Amino acid sequence: MAPKYVTALLEAQNHYCCYCHHEMPVKKDQQTIRNEPTKDHVEPRCHGGPTEEHNLVMACAQCNQIRGAMDAVVFYDLLWYWFKNDLTLRTRWHNISRVDMARHKNECSRIHRVQWQRRLKKCAAAALLNQQVPLPFLKTT
Repeated sequence: MAPKYVTALLEAQNHYCCYCHHEMPVKKDQQTIRNEPTKDHVEPRCHGGPTEEHNLVMACAQCNQIRGAMDAVVFYDLLWYWFKNDLTLRTRWHNISRVDMARHKNECSRIHRVQWQRRLKKCAAAALLNQQVPLPFLKTT
């Protein structure tokens, strides 16, 4: 049985995926491996996101799997960019081929790597600023 907050989240979202906005059936016999409701961490666990109600949304298994550890807002924007460029994609989202699914997953992974590298550079720059590194041209006494 699902925790109370999972049921509450699903009802708060009217049983729709927070990313693709497709309906997620409650009855097990209507669910498929791709439209099954899953809890998704807004701030991914691998980035320190807690498994608490304020950090969870309900997403279909398809979106949750393709998103991976990517930033939630960036994934949402990317998904709707795909839907805008391929007008039939949204209607067939849960029935796309494995090849298309892998292509979308690879694009998310590539974008996530770029985001992660930017985050690491910002952290490194912040660490350098916080360290008081003596400048070579200043004499210390």
